[in-house]
Formats: sequence, structure tokens, C-alpha cells
Amino acid sequence: MRQGVLRAKYEVLEDPETLDLKQKALDALQREGGMFGITTSTTSILSNAVSLIGLVAIIATLDWVLIGVTIVMVAVNLLIYRRQQAIDFDCSQKSAVIDRRLSYCHDLSCDFSVGKDIRLYDMGPYIVEKFRGYHRQAVQFIKDWKKEDGRLGALSGIVANLQLLIVYGYMVFKVFAHAISLGDYAMYISAASTFSDRITRFFNNFIWYRTCCRYMCNYLDFLDLPPDSEDGTRPVPDEFLRPGGMPDIEFQHVWFRYPRCREYVLKDVSLTLRAGEKLSVVGPNGAGKTTFIKLLCRLYRPDRGRILLGGVDIAELGQEEYRRLLAVVFQDYRLFSFSMMENIAFSQSEGDARLHFSVKLPFGSHNRAAGY
Repeated sequence: MRQGVLRAKYEVLEDPETLDLKQKALDALQREGGMFGITTSTTSILSNAVSLIGLVAIIATLDWVLIGVTIVMVAVNLLIYRRQQAIDFDCSQKSAVIDRRLSYCHDLSCDFSVGKDIRLYDMGPYIVEKFRGYHRQAVQFIKDWKKEDGRLGALSGIVANLQLLIVYGYMVFKVFAHAISLGDYAMYISAASTFSDRITRFFNNFIWYRTCCRYMCNYLDFLDLPPDSEDGTRPVPDEFLRPGGMPDIEFQHVWFRYPRCREYVLKDVSLTLRAGEKLSVVGPNGAGKTTFIKLLCRLYRPDRGRILLGGVDIAELGQEEYRRLLAVVFQDYRLFSFSMMENIAFSQSEGDARLHFSVKLPFGSHNRAAGY
């Protein structure tokens, strides 16, 4: 995995466009496209090219009328196939939003960690109805998609059968006109059929190769999410890192709103938290309590105003050093499937972790969390 995904701005990861891009990246790997499709189509292009080269001698003996009809019909079918691939790709991109919502409802229904909430608040019927609504949208979308795809497929079949009718009719006419023998008839029919099949496969695989590359572009775009480059260069003062050395924290006229939102979550917030003080922030859902902490953690940046640590704007401090000063437990905390010591220490070595933490667990700090 590239570092771009892990180092991307947190606000980007919560953006609906990024979530849709993630779904498209998964589709690029899970559907027929992706690297498997690129590899398969490339192999087929090479093998059909070799077959066409081998058919040069036979093709040269064919009647030019026969060659012309075959090339024209193949060209028409290629245009139809190209249109089909373009429609399939565009529809797959549009369906990413519906697929993501369906996947969320499915994952939510299978997530045992929210089992208490679903039962206590009788959320089961609501989740089922949401899933059914998204499913109806998906079914209707697929119906419209496949209806157009079916029309193009039927047109392609008509063109292919018309080609066979013309080729066979022309060759039968040549036999009755005593222009060719029955043996030549069989050879020409076989050569024309093989030539048509190989050249169709060659160009179809070339079109499919380009479509697979378009799918992979979504995957590469997701891996190449821009990293969070807005990092400060000022080191955290040594006195801040000493036990009891945490300075005052000050919010100065802070304004913030989430991307693609018009309303501000925090409006002109100013407060000072003195070292050693305890602050309880109380308010209804959506009041901005979690946003307040995310801004303090530098997961987001204020639209206006500043957040100061000991009189220093936290945006000027090195991000990694600054976050080592904080210990945050969100309401939707995660217990990762590693050992208890690793859940506490993570980026610190175990030796360093023991200097900072006193872990007294009845089952031991090296026991694994559930599901590891």
C-alpha cells in the first residue's frame, strides 16, 4: 500500500467524493477490469496478432469483395463494441454511489459492535427499509443499463449474421457461376471466418485493454491521494515534553465548517484552558464537541482564527511531535486487533512505552485483543 492513503489529509478521507473514489477503486479490482483484465487482454492481443500474421498467405488468396465485406462488417461491430464498453464504464462509475450505500447498510447489519444500539433503539426496521430503498435504486439502475446494453448486443448480432449471409451468399453465387470449385468454396469460407474472428478479437481486446486502464486509473488515483503536506517546521519546546510541562491551550476566534457545508459548526470560539485545569464541553449532538477535539488534534484546520499552545500556533509545530503531547479517546474508540501493549504504545517501542505507561492487566499486556 502506498503511503499516500495513510498520509492523506483526514478531512479528505471523510469527503463523499473520496468515499466514492474508494468504491471505484474496489470495483477496479473486483470486477473484470484491473490488472487481471490488462494482463489477459494484452496476452490476447499478442496471440491474435500472431494468428493474423499467419493468415496473411490465405487472406491474400481471398476475393477482394469478400475481404471488403468482412472488414466493413467487422468495423461496424467494433464501433458497437466500443460504445458498449463506454456505456459499461460510465454506468459502473455512476453506480459507485449506490454500491457504497448498499455496502454500508450490509456492513452495518453484520457489525455486532452496534448490536446494542440496534436493539435498544429499534433500528432494525429502519436499516432494513434503507437497504431495500437502495436495492430498488440499484435494480432500476441495472435495468436501464442492461436495456441499452441489450439493444447494442442485438444490433451487433444482426450485423454479424448479415455478414455471414453476405459471405455465404456471395460464395454460393461463385460456385454456381463456376468461378470456384466446391473445394475452394470450403477453403474460402473457412479462411473468411477465421480472418473475421481473429481481427474482431484483436480489436475487441485492444478496446477492452483501454477500458481496463480506465478502471485502473481510479485505483491509482485512490492510492495517490495527496499527502498532508501542511506540516509545521517549528520543533515542540523541550519543556512541553517534560512531565507536568504542558502549557496553556488557547482558542482564538476559531471558525470552522466541514467541506461542502455552508453552515459553520464552530463560530468565533474563544477560550483558554489553563495547565492542570479540567474542562467539560457539554452540548447536543452536532453542536461541535467532537469537531472541537479534532481541531485541537490537527485533524482539521480552522477556517479562521488560531489555536495556540503556550502562545505558539499549533500549525507551526511539527505534526508528529505535537500529537505525542495528546492522548485522545473518542466516543467511537477502536480496539485494534493487536496486543494490549501495542494498542497503548503503537508507534513507540515497548521499552519507551513502559517508561510512560504502567499497564496492570490481569490477563497480561501481551494478550491479544479479540479477533486477532
